[in-house]
Amino acid sequence: MERKLQYIAADTDMGRTVKDVLQHHFHLSARQISRAKFMDDGILVNGVEVTVRWQLNPGDCLMVALEDKEAGSHQLIPQPGELDIRYEDEDLVLVNKPSGLVVHPSPGHYADSLANIMVWHYGQKGEHIVVRPVGRLDRETSGLIYIAKNKAAVRKMELQRISGEMERHYLALVHGSPERDEGIIEEPIGPEPDIWMKQRVTPDGAYAKTAYRVRLRFDGYSLVELHLFTGRTHQIRVHMAWLGHPLLGDSMYGGETTQNEFGMERTALHSWRLVCTQPFTRERLEFVCELPEDMKRLIERDEKYCI
Repeated sequence: MERKLQYIAADTDMGRTVKDVLQHHFHLSARQISRAKFMDDGILVNGVEVTVRWQLNPGDCLMVALEDKEAGSHQLIPQPGELDIRYEDEDLVLVNKPSGLVVHPSPGHYADSLANIMVWHYGQKGEHIVVRPVGRLDRETSGLIYIAKNKAAVRKMELQRISGEMERHYLALVHGSPERDEGIIEEPIGPEPDIWMKQRVTPDGAYAKTAYRVRLRFDGYSLVELHLFTGRTHQIRVHMAWLGHPLLGDSMYGGETTQNEFGMERTALHSWRLVCTQPFTRERLEFVCELPEDMKRLIERDEKYCI
């Protein structure tokens, strides 16, 4: 999907080089600038291809290509499906992912992932897209996830995620009732030996930080809001299990298995709220996504038991 940035030189830009603008106005890396140099019409001033050493005059129109118009995930099999888009601009797509859908093709899901559906969706409009998720959601986790439309955007969004400028908030249903109304868990997480994908709290693991706040308490379980400061594999599930309150439906970490007393047929975790900065306009963006039907249905059933 083609993407170009435009800049109109001001009086103060007299004699300033194209490279200087790309680095300090658009904050492009040396690799991104180099990639643009080798694209057709990758760097233009007033419609004419120039080198990065070109010096600007006031009123000059600088355009730089971030993504070639032919770029796309051509290796993916387009798969018809519903796509719940909550926001979209030239650089980002925000999708509400349903539970049960993997983000990228994986063993057993080569043609029925979110990426396959996105390739089909944009193909219907005659557009190509490279599916570049920012962060990840497990197959059973529902809710909001960003997809970057170009390499420059995904790099900037990943930096926001790592620095904490991007805020990620989740809602979960957990067993029992945490003793404290809110708290912070800072326990390192690493792989469980000999058990594929399973993680655990371990002294030699990677630093992990999760904040939690109890929103509602019911008979036997609670609705908890969680804020991720780091992004370790299964972080919320591991930290809440370590606290003694595994997520409903999470058999891997001590929650009930399917068809348990609460009726959750999957791990009860929802990506509820995302806050970030648009990578190029620097506009602050905030989005909230309502609870999915299975979690909402359980809460509504038990409202009378709310403590």
